[in-house]
Amino acid sequence: MSKFNFFRKFNITLTAFLLSVFILTGANSAVVSHAETNGNAFDNTTIERDLGNNFDYALYPFNALGTVKLYALTEYAYSDNNLMQDNYALYLYIYNPQALDLSTAPNANKVNIAVTYNAAGDPSEFANVKLTYLSKTTGDKDKLFYKFKIDDSDGKFLKMATNYSATHGKRRYDIVGLQLLEKGELTAIDYNVSDTYEFTGYSAGYGTNADTLSGKKFEDKFETVELNVNHTFYRTQSSSLGEGHQNQLDTVYFRVPNRLLDYYGSLQRIKAEWYEFKTKEIVVTQNQDFYNAVLPYLGVDCTEQNKGIGYGLALNYINASGLVAAPTADAVWNMPNNVVVPITRIIDALYYLFPTENISDYDPYAVVTEQGGITGNALYDYILNYTDSNVSPEYLHIKDGQTLHADLFEDAIDESRKIDNEHGKIQQGYSYYDFDADVDLQTLKTWQDGNPSWWDSLLEYGIFGDVPEDIGTTVSPIQLIDDSTMLDGTGEQVAERLLINPYDVNTLRAEYTAASLADETVVLFRFANSDYYSEMIDIVSLGTGLLGTDEFIENEAYVAQQSVFFDFDVIQLTFKKDDVETAVGVIADPIDIVNPVTPPVNTGCTMSDIKNTLSIILFALAGIVVIWLVVKIIGIIKNLNNNRKLNKVYKATQPKKTKRKRK
Repeated sequence: MSKFNFFRKFNITLTAFLLSVFILTGANSAVVSHAETNGNAFDNTTIERDLGNNFDYALYPFNALGTVKLYALTEYAYSDNNLMQDNYALYLYIYNPQALDLSTAPNANKVNIAVTYNAAGDPSEFANVKLTYLSKTTGDKDKLFYKFKIDDSDGKFLKMATNYSATHGKRRYDIVGLQLLEKGELTAIDYNVSDTYEFTGYSAGYGTNADTLSGKKFEDKFETVELNVNHTFYRTQSSSLGEGHQNQLDTVYFRVPNRLLDYYGSLQRIKAEWYEFKTKEIVVTQNQDFYNAVLPYLGVDCTEQNKGIGYGLALNYINASGLVAAPTADAVWNMPNNVVVPITRIIDALYYLFPTENISDYDPYAVVTEQGGITGNALYDYILNYTDSNVSPEYLHIKDGQTLHADLFEDAIDESRKIDNEHGKIQQGYSYYDFDADVDLQTLKTWQDGNPSWWDSLLEYGIFGDVPEDIGTTVSPIQLIDDSTMLDGTGEQVAERLLINPYDVNTLRAEYTAASLADETVVLFRFANSDYYSEMIDIVSLGTGLLGTDEFIENEAYVAQQSVFFDFDVIQLTFKKDDVETAVGVIADPIDIVNPVTPPVNTGCTMSDIKNTLSIILFALAGIVVIWLVVKIIGIIKNLNNNRKLNKVYKATQPKKTKRKRK
């Protein structure tokens, strides 16, 4: 703990409505004060002015091996008087010894800070809060110090400070970490700060005419933990949604010190935030001619058929044979409107297109690229670098250096994913949620979990389709790997047991070994169960068939969609012991999560095959019925004819009647 001396130079009157600012430092205990005459003019002051002419820069040199530190927190113009609170603000001064070129864009930088406190006055909830860049040192001290303002546009910190002051006679601010993004980087670095600041009194004119403002800075006054977050995923073979659908379970894992579990109890809740999106149709093809022809037209609106492309796509196409009166399809791209009617969905434009060598059935234990899949890194790079759009040049701004093209994503995420309650909000875009180990269970429902009848499976997978036999499960979002036997067995066995990707089993085993040596426990945090969709789609070569008809090319392309998560960050761990909960702030670098694209579970029997087969079967059944009716009718006619002949014979054999004459 370090205390601070305070030097004041004020000449403030209420009629002039002048403001003061109080800066705390951990090294030379200095206070810099300024008088301003209008609003938050302190937003516009330079760091050099704020630090003062006598600031000793020699104590804060450039250092290529140094790390970012929080130099000071400033509480500005606090007052209990509602009429005097308009200028309240919190500022951060950051010492940047490596002179990192930090992003100055909106939403690029954040601070993990306490936002609620319990009755004892300790932090009970933390949140990532946006930082607004204001200025940096220049000249020979270029980038050595940065000045940021903590976003309080909703007044949460003013309310928190007021409530805390009323209960404890002071204002308290607990900062866990600084999440700063360097220009040109895709993800931020979370720097451990773990400092507590306490203020009492007021600047002159904000409590009384006298200046009573004072403050202290404490180190390690509250508990924090640093986490190294890794990602894995798992996909079931089927889903209760039917053919082409799989459950996708996204999981992150990290190591937690056992001392936290021993002292604070079981890990009850994990709070995280991220940006969630659902991709539009991702087309993967082994047909090079189709790929070459379509590639120049990515992002081009083909609602009205563009015949110059030469190709179209039809999902679950059914021709006009059998009892079907007209061709139908679940979705089409670049097809004439009179070819398939009705159409469930018209794909206006393609935004994703990947070539592959050979498409084979999805195998979770096979190398992704060897079965015609696309790696997560390839898809991630594609999303970040996509620019070929002529439809609507709209962008999703998540952070500096990462602008996502809006056309790549659907307007909403899976309906089953949407949540809005007291624990958080999961939606398209920015999402946050505090997951409870006992409440927020993840349920993976497979096709068999719906107890489908024989007829249901026939309609969904057809006579020649393989009906999935996998059984779903319900799991807690939080699982501790505290027993080495959980990692025993083959990679496939461990993957099925823990619901992770088989290729991450060895990494998880290494994490477990390292955790054991460091007296730590590995935690699996399953934060998302979404719908992964992958289904074969017919390539349509326009006008190349017999007599200029369209030629349908099967089993050479598939279409997929999945949920992706950007800037995923663990904010807080909550432990529970004897009904007492303790919130622990987390320092963890955010990560972007984009999973591989994998082909359908069954590529050999498409839905169009199934439905056409069913149509033929129905037609055949109808033909049998007609033949049976014809046979019956012929039989009836023959019986009638036979009856007529018998009647004639019978009449011929009967004696003729003679008429008696009257006497």
